[in-house]
Amino acid sequence: MKYRKVLLLFSDYAGGHFGALRLPAGTGYPDQMLQEDGVGCDALDMAAGGDLHTLKIKLLSFKFDLVAISLMRFMYKRSYFIINGVKDVSSGITVIAGGPHISTLREKALEECKGLDYGIVQEGEYTLLDLCKGLDVESIPGLLYRKNEKVNYAGPRSFENNLDRFPFPRFEKFPLGKYVTEEIGIVSSRGCPFNCTYCPVKTSIGQQYRIRSAESIVDEITYCYNRSFRQISVLDDNFTLNK
Repeated sequence: MKYRKVLLLFSDYAGGHFGALRLPAGTGYPDQMLQEDGVGCDALDMAAGGDLHTLKIKLLSFKFDLVAISLMRFMYKRSYFIINGVKDVSSGITVIAGGPHISTLREKALEECKGLDYGIVQEGEYTLLDLCKGLDVESIPGLLYRKNEKVNYAGPRSFENNLDRFPFPRFEKFPLGKYVTEEIGIVSSRGCPFNCTYCPVKTSIGQQYRIRSAESIVDEITYCYNRSFRQISVLDDNFTLNK
């Protein structure tokens, strides 16, 4: 592995409460994927109480070699500030970002935020894992990277049709009890085939619609129930497409 110690980071979105409503599934999925492939991971959800000082102490104490952060369009400049702050703490830390903001702006996002070394377009679990394994960046589908002072895109990655291959998040290192609600969100499908003018799903996660098996969903609900969650929200982009 090229990157053996990874911090999964969710921005605090200072000034708003959106980020602290519930556990962030978009961060939980890559966290679980990396852990099950033998990558050492920790997580910090700044929206649930971790401030910039907490982040600095964690970076200095555990000496991560990669920080992976999920960016929404909401308050993206705040996320840029945090990313550049990571580089101020240690210029040797590699920073990669995924999420709707990166998938929508792509090369422009890395041009705007100089602290970003890499970006992930759309479905990111395999792209992040390939980077950690040390594959040639030019050959990693879905990856935005810098070369010769220019931002480059390695090209789109094919979507995973079997969503059961992605382990669902266990959130073992997230601060349970520090969120606005006591609910947990699950994702039973990805994508939406439609092209509604008001919706960014086409660019952020794609139009290829895929669903998990009923068994996989029941396993996740059972896991959540056994961890004392009684309110479960479905976070799909189009939950009712397949009746």
